[in-house]
Amino acid sequence: MSRYPTAKDARTDEMPRSFGFWFDPNTGQSHSVTTHQDWLLDNSAALGLQDALAGLDRLQHEDQIRLIGVRFGLVRIRDYGPRMSVQFWAEAEKVGGILSAVRAFLPEIGAGPLKSVWINNLFNGAQLTMTAQEFIQAIDHGGRLFVDATPFGGPDPIP
Repeated sequence: MSRYPTAKDARTDEMPRSFGFWFDPNTGQSHSVTTHQDWLLDNSAALGLQDALAGLDRLQHEDQIRLIGVRFGLVRIRDYGPRMSVQFWAEAEKVGGILSAVRAFLPEIGAGPLKSVWINNLFNGAQLTMTAQEFIQAIDHGGRLFVDATPFGGPDPIP
């Protein structure tokens, strides 16, 4: 049984319809969150982000706060039931390691094989959508999902 809430758990009255995680691909540590920006603000001192987040309002600046977390190296994951969003920030040489870590984490959070996974590299705006099974198979077989990770304006991702 997973130690994290899953899509099945989200159907109960005790859980919100969607749930999220901050995932550290370098350590494999994850944090289940209700709102990503609240968790970052509440843990800013431990993360060393208090200066970067100082003066930001959790409601007015929610996108900016989340972007700071992603640029810090965390992966933002939000499960919406039939689909899951994965957002990260990485240059080309780091993409493979991040996606391999995400691949290992997906089964822990109940990402079934047919769940649609929307993956976005916010460094350059590259994105792709595939099922969890296709994503896992691509990583397991050495697939390079984001071949070029240049700043905005680079080529589209290649599945």
